[in-house]
Amino acid sequence: MSHHGGRSSHGHGKLGKQDPEKGNVEVGEGEEEEEDPFDTRIKNSGCSDLHFALMDCMDEYKDWRKCQDHVKAFKACIDKQNKQKKP
Repeated sequence: MSHHGGRSSHGHGKLGKQDPEKGNVEVGEGEEEEEDPFDTRIKNSGCSDLHFALMDCMDEYKDWRKCQDHVKAFKACIDKQNKQKKP
């Protein structure tokens, strides 16, 4: 599994200034917002909370083996969503 960045960059899909107090990224005036296809897929999956929890765990421990509960929960959610989409 590849690491696509932490919560501060993914999940927001915005470029611009970072608010040090809130840790979020905001679009400045005149800048265009371009949504990352990966972020869009995660948002549409219904599993974004589990994805962000996994990314937070990875950011904290830097070791996917210590985040196996998060990995399993996210995988189960994605598998469930994929089964629901199939006719």
